[in-house]
Amino acid sequence: MLYFPDDIFNEILDAVAYIEPAGQPTRNRDHQRETWQTLGWIRLTHVCRRWRYIGLNRPSLWASVVTNFPRASEIMIARAKNAPFTLRLDLYNFSLLIKVESFYPDFLENILALVPRSRVIHDAEDWESVLRGRARNWGDILQGQTLPLLESLNIANIYNRRTALEPLIPDNPFFAPNLRLYKIGYFIPFVAHSLRVLEIKDSRLSWKRCLNILETCPLLVELSLVGGLWSSLGEKDAEYDDGPWMPETVLDNSLSALYGASESSSRTVHLTELKKLRLVYCGCEAYMLLQHLSFPMHTAMTIGLCEEVPFFRHIVSLVKARLCLPSMGLLSISSRPFAAYRDDPYVSFNVAHNTIGWKWPAVEDVGVTTQLNFSRAFTTDRASDITLDMLMCLPAEVHASIRTLAVSGDYCEQEYRARAMSPESDFDRWIALLQRYSGVSTLFYQPDAHPIFSRLMERPSSDEMLLPNLHTIIVHRNPEGMALPRAWWDGFKSWLVMRRAEGCPIKRVVLTGCSCHLVDEGYGENRVQELKAEVLRDLVDEVVDERDSVEDDGECTCNDW
Repeated sequence: MLYFPDDIFNEILDAVAYIEPAGQPTRNRDHQRETWQTLGWIRLTHVCRRWRYIGLNRPSLWASVVTNFPRASEIMIARAKNAPFTLRLDLYNFSLLIKVESFYPDFLENILALVPRSRVIHDAEDWESVLRGRARNWGDILQGQTLPLLESLNIANIYNRRTALEPLIPDNPFFAPNLRLYKIGYFIPFVAHSLRVLEIKDSRLSWKRCLNILETCPLLVELSLVGGLWSSLGEKDAEYDDGPWMPETVLDNSLSALYGASESSSRTVHLTELKKLRLVYCGCEAYMLLQHLSFPMHTAMTIGLCEEVPFFRHIVSLVKARLCLPSMGLLSISSRPFAAYRDDPYVSFNVAHNTIGWKWPAVEDVGVTTQLNFSRAFTTDRASDITLDMLMCLPAEVHASIRTLAVSGDYCEQEYRARAMSPESDFDRWIALLQRYSGVSTLFYQPDAHPIFSRLMERPSSDEMLLPNLHTIIVHRNPEGMALPRAWWDGFKSWLVMRRAEGCPIKRVVLTGCSCHLVDEGYGENRVQELKAEVLRDLVDEVVDERDSVEDDGECTCNDW
């Protein structure tokens, strides 16, 4: 190896630099950054004189680590020569940067002077830097600059209520002709005609401002807007209230008037290369933005907005053609009725081509997909089940085309299971809705998902069998979800018997996840019994056991419930 040709060893250096970046910070048990202790690929430059000579004359490698070694940053800059720099200030939290500046007071100034010569710039604020007024003002740093080498700019700004109230001034943008990726937490005006990936988190953006921005980015492949697009209807203020926003009939009329006014504009921005579109935590102007965007039918869409049914109805009408594509045969319904693990309550509907690449129960990278996410869905008292109301808004063509139905979520608390099933009048509406899914052949199901789907095990009052063409059921238990109740399992087996007796047998059952035990609910200590897949073999043609094995210590989480 010592005698490899120079070009081969240069490739080895590049590969090792990718596998083991030099000077990356170690992490403690809480995954928090501590100090830099590894030299990474740089160790290769200390093996022999020849390797050191080759390594020292590889400017691109040294240009990538100028921020990793504060005490040697000037040496790194000199070795980088004319190579484009990689500035990774996101490696430093506030306390660590304070220590660095105390020992090397010129470090940050020297690094920021390299911005015009940089290919990659990453930075991230933490709360302490914001509270102490030590955050770097990238708006002032970048404004008016020409950055011919810049390809990736990722600045994760923490939300700051003070700066969020400042007016958005689009003047004096920076110019980056080769910029491909731009992710910003606080909008900084730019001109980048070659941009491929754009992510903006700024509550000040209006739909017209967004159109102006997108008009300069015709080659976008991925677009993500987080926050903003607030309308004059006051949904931004309603976001922080637990009470109802406004009566649904009033809201419906207000939205119709608002959207009708925007239709008078014939302006359309074409994004012919767009593959992914994501609008989350946005206001009612998201509809107006979508009204004036043109992008391919195969673009994967994620729309995460407020929970009001009239707004959902308008969005559905806007994307109806995408929802009704003939190949859209998968509908995934996911919901969480309460805030847990810092996640907001939500209802999510995902219409997609197929389950290729799908890691059930997560809905990621599933063919061409249209995903509608509505947060805060359970924070207000409603007269009816919002999940049902929203499903009723989907076009009849969507219901009829679905072949795979997936149901997941988190209703492990009895309080929320009971609330989701009230009022009783919703049950008949659910039955009427599920009768529309006569083409469903495969059902993915979590027992702790929306409780209405447990009622599939009960014979409805109607003579019509629900899901008459169903032949495969995949049952999944999330390791952090509710353990499988024995009563649910007994009901499931009875349902299989009933379907076989009625001439609509289930052919195949697949068990996945951590469904290793059954528990009896209602006791001081839950009685735990091993779940054996073999008991289903007399009820269906095929049983597939893909459950996760219990940990090496022989323990599981079932008894915790």
